[in-house]
Amino acid sequence: MASTLSSVPSSALPPAGTSTGPAPIADPPLAERGTTLHETVRSASWSARGVTKVVGSVDIGRGELEGFVVVGGALSADHLSVRGTLEVLGTLTVREELSVHGTLHVGAAVHAGEAAVSGSVRADGPVTIERRLVGRGGLSAPAVTALEIHLGGTVRVPGELRAGTIDIELADGSELGVVVGRTVRLVGPEGGMVDRLLGRFRRARITRVEAEAAELDRVEARTVVGREVLLGRETHVVLLDAATLRAHPTSRVGPESRSPPPRGLRR
Repeated sequence: MASTLSSVPSSALPPAGTSTGPAPIADPPLAERGTTLHETVRSASWSARGVTKVVGSVDIGRGELEGFVVVGGALSADHLSVRGTLEVLGTLTVREELSVHGTLHVGAAVHAGEAAVSGSVRADGPVTIERRLVGRGGLSAPAVTALEIHLGGTVRVPGELRAGTIDIELADGSELGVVVGRTVRLVGPEGGMVDRLLGRFRRARITRVEAEAAELDRVEARTVVGREVLLGRETHVVLLDAATLRAHPTSRVGPESRSPPPRGLRR
């Protein structure tokens, strides 16, 4: 197969040594403490600790935000570290690494080189990570795309979740739309015998899984299509298309209905 680069005319390529990234920001570093208000922020680096509000947009090289920060427009950075709460009403673009310890809410799309999250992330637009997305806590977005996805917690992605490698430990209440990957591992919440007798079903639901190799454990999936499929404990799949299948004795394939527990066994 011919190289993709060879099909690009040499005149369209930048001269050797020329950076194709954004121009460096020459504005001096900005360090703040306490309560601050800005119309816009443009700086080589921005450190804010306390309560900060920016009415417009933010364009920075490196950002270290602690406390409560609200940005009324878009936020663009090379590197961004968040400890506390960050609300961005516009798009969030982090060209290299995004690190979140706390809560992040973005009113539009998120694009980052890579992302590490400990806490809760909610995006009203699609999330695109060029390399690895690693996190534990909660993630909610219309769609997620990355090279690798490693998550644990409550994950709600009603659209498409796509990556080469997907490994997610799903907490109770997690819901995924279409999961597409080369290797996919989805593990749902643990539920004991007492929970089942009392009608307390802990659920992680998936609409569709498409993978070369798929491993599902304690989840409910409507459709699973894969070359190699492993159905683990208490996994239910309605429609299954697999070239090779291994299944735990407690897994089920096919339509089924769930009746409420007998009277007296439910509080």
